[in-house]
Formats: sequence, C-alpha cells, structure tokens
Amino acid sequence: MFMIRVYVKKQGNFAVNTPKVKKKLQEYFIKAGIVSNADVSLSIVGEKKMISLAHTYLKENNISTDNHSEEIHKLIIEHDLNKITEKQFLQECSKILGIIIPYPKYKYAYKKNSLNKDLIEIIQKLKDKYKIALLTNNNKEYCQEYLFKPKLDKLFDIMVISYLVGYRKPDSNIYKILIKKLNLKPEEILFVDDDPTKMASAEALGIKTLVYKGKETNKILSNLS
Repeated sequence: MFMIRVYVKKQGNFAVNTPKVKKKLQEYFIKAGIVSNADVSLSIVGEKKMISLAHTYLKENNISTDNHSEEIHKLIIEHDLNKITEKQFLQECSKILGIIIPYPKYKYAYKKNSLNKDLIEIIQKLKDKYKIALLTNNNKEYCQEYLFKPKLDKLFDIMVISYLVGYRKPDSNIYKILIKKLNLKPEEILFVDDDPTKMASAEALGIKTLVYKGKETNKILSNLS
C-alpha cells in the first residue's frame, strides 16, 4: 500500500475534497486533545504532530490509497524511469487521491530503511575478490538522498539504476545493460534480489540468481569470500 501525507491548511481547512473525511479529521484532532476547536493554525499545533495524527486517523478509519494503487504504481514506474519529476509525481498523486500535496513543502515521503550492516560488511569483503554491482529500480531523488549522500555508492564497482538507463527490473534490457557494464559472461554473474518476480528475466539470459532471505542468504554470500 502506498501511503501519502495529508496536508493541513491554516484555520482547520483540511485539504481533502470529501466533506465527510474533512469533518471527521477535525473531530479527531479535537478528540485527541491536541486542539480545542477546528480553528487552529499549524504554528500552534505543530506541523509534524498534525501530520502524525492524520496518518493515525487514516489508519484507524480504514482510509487508504488501495483503490488507486494501480494508478499510483504507474506513476512510480514513470518516476523511476525519469519520465516525470518528483513535482509532477506529487501533482498527479494529488489529482488521483483528491488531496493537496504542496511542493516542495512536502516532498515524496520516502521511508528510510535501516541499513543492513551485516550485508554491507559482506559486500566490502567480496569486493576484494569480485566485481560488485548495484541493480535497482529507483528514482533520482531517492538515490540522491539515500545512496549518494551517505556515499553508499562507493560500495559498488558498477551501478545500473532505472532512472539513469530508462529500464526497470524485470525488463530484460536492464539485465543486458548490467552484463555489458560488468563485461562478464551471464553465467559468471550472480544476481541477488529480495523479489522472486525479478529472477525469471535474468535467468532467461543465463544469469545465476539467488533470492535474498536475510541471515540465511548472508551466510551463503559470506562463504563466497
């Protein structure tokens, strides 16, 4: 499920185009004891607290984006392929969901996952013996924030990223680019991914595959060093 932040305007005018949801949001914030009435500005309540409450409200009242998941997934693909900008992505999501997501005030709400330190350590050891490549479906903004800024790109000899090459897994073209960049025979490559649906296209080209399953896979990879 793709969750998106709800933007709250001053004076309690919630930027949701459904009157019923608007009213319930106001009632919810009052009930939570954060506001005494609907006439409240962000400066009084605190922007982060209000956003957090909105997420809680949506969850408790079963308001989700599930009905629009296919439409939003298409936008995610376009964003990953660099066909639309982050701003355009949010504008289109606003139209689909019927909420206002102002840019750049609220950028794409990326979920920052904790680093797999064990895997990073394994990669660093494997680099002494093998070429290490990154093959990922991701957009420019996410990579800048969570790959390049923390310098995780330094872990890899080769990087094939969807927004740079114009293809996404499991499109066979992105695996062909990987093979060419590594300058190896397909059977000399081990492709590790936590999504089994990405394997078939790689295997069809002769690439060996391994589904990532946490500690179990870490043990297998450690033995390669």
